[in-house]
Amino acid sequence: MAYTAQKLIVKSLYRAGICSQGFRAPTEIEIEEGLDSLNDLFSEKTVDNALNPYYTEYSLEVEEGVESYFIENLIEIETITFNLNQVRYGVRKTGRNKYFGSPRANNIKSLPFSWHLEREKGGARLFLYWLPNQAYDFTIWGQFSLGSDNVLTTDLSLTYDRFYIAYLKNAALPERLCLDFDMELPANVAKAVDYYDGLMKKQISPMDLSMQKVSTLNRGLVIDYFQYANLGNGYVPTGGIY
Repeated sequence: MAYTAQKLIVKSLYRAGICSQGFRAPTEIEIEEGLDSLNDLFSEKTVDNALNPYYTEYSLEVEEGVESYFIENLIEIETITFNLNQVRYGVRKTGRNKYFGSPRANNIKSLPFSWHLEREKGGARLFLYWLPNQAYDFTIWGQFSLGSDNVLTTDLSLTYDRFYIAYLKNAALPERLCLDFDMELPANVAKAVDYYDGLMKKQISPMDLSMQKVSTLNRGLVIDYFQYANLGNGYVPTGGIY
């Protein structure tokens, strides 16, 4: 059964106490304002992505010698892998300071072993080092924008699970409507907000807090960037060179 944006807005207006079911139905202006609030809410999920429970697989074909790629609506990357000769290789995340600020040999073409992501308007830009020495098919698992271009007739059930629509109806949208209409947040809505926030962050899309230690006191053989670039086509297993 279709669950339109207008249906969600009307129920949320009742839930927020802005209108009263059975006494005063929402006006056309209130519904239009509610649509703006809904789209603003979805847009804000690109900032607080802990309340976005959806991870999506995305395929990206990288080109030889090209370092950066813009990916529309991308918020965050969890993992990046690529296949070579029936073997799947992982690409390691690198922070901004290390990627842009540390010394490195430029223009080396080899197997990409590190990535960095920078948010841009409408999406994010992925950076790869070393520069790909050929075209590769990358597989990215990450979070994408929920979209902020809904209209009143948009069928939300085609995109979102029932539990997420319930979260929007009972907590997120009523809270936003109270803010936009300058209304005090009802106590039952405040409780629902706390409940759903905890559910989303802890149960549905928990952060991967696994760690990997790399010792700076390793007595093993030390090989510099130029040597790595000429050994094994430049690929280093996880835990190798930074």
